[in-house]
Amino acid sequence: MRDPLSRIPIKYKLPAAFVGICLVAFGVGGYLIDPETYGLANQARLNFLGLPRENIEGHKIWDINIREDDWRRCVESNREAFMGRKVTQEEWVMNAHGKLTCQLVTKTPLLDDNGHVMLVYMNKVDFLPDDLVT
Repeated sequence: MRDPLSRIPIKYKLPAAFVGICLVAFGVGGYLIDPETYGLANQARLNFLGLPRENIEGHKIWDINIREDDWRRCVESNREAFMGRKVTQEEWVMNAHGKLTCQLVTKTPLLDDNGHVMLVYMNKVDFLPDDLVT
């Protein structure tokens, strides 16, 4: 597997442990290295998907155990984020236990000095149906 951070210019690189701490501290769920590939996922995302880190990081979204309509919708919004736009949307997806979950997903592009997207940070807030007021 290639290093997901290899595309980031050296002046932006931080030690992986520090990046992990920042992801937790700032509530970032992970990041994408292109519209179809996970770079890094935090522990909450790993738990949600029910998969170990090595089955997610550096892998295509459709290779992860999620429904086809879910990954297609995800890749579509990822493409928009990789065009430089911040994307926020509501998604209904199944978690690792087969429970339908509503997620508020925000995808924020990280730009280099020339305005090109280096990667896209993701933040997800999960709302189980029991938590929703109807």
